Amino acid sequence: MKIRQGFVSNSSSSSYLIVGVIDDELIKQLLKKDFPYQYDNGIYEGNFINFCCSDYLIDTNEVTEDVEKFVNDLDDLPFIAGIDIEDLFRKQNKNLKEIKEYFIKQVKEKFDIEIDIEDVKFDYGEVSSG
Repeated sequence: MKIRQGFVSNSSSSSYLIVGVIDDELIKQLLKKDFPYQYDNGIYEGNFINFCCSDYLIDTNEVTEDVEKFVNDLDDLPFIAGIDIEDLFRKQNKNLKEIKEYFIKQVKEKFDIEIDIEDVKFDYGEVSSG
């Protein structure tokens, strides 16, 4: 029996494992503080936060200065905003509660946004590059 030891990646898809928030207001706050600078296979990447989407939602080149207005006018939002946790889970041996606490602490330190532990969720999946 073969056991998968990591993420499988090929040219048509990539996998993710993320801890973050799904609440629209928290996602908007994070978008305003860490607006994504690039889009890659269904994931918008900010400097710290990743924003996962099922569709291409944002042309990051459209946004110049008024990020807050742009975010407030969005019809659709990413379904989760968070950070990749593979390193935390595998290399640092953090348990799920410790990963949630780490995310909360980092968001508070970097963006001065308060997040309650009940609002922190885990998500995993695969996004297509096609």
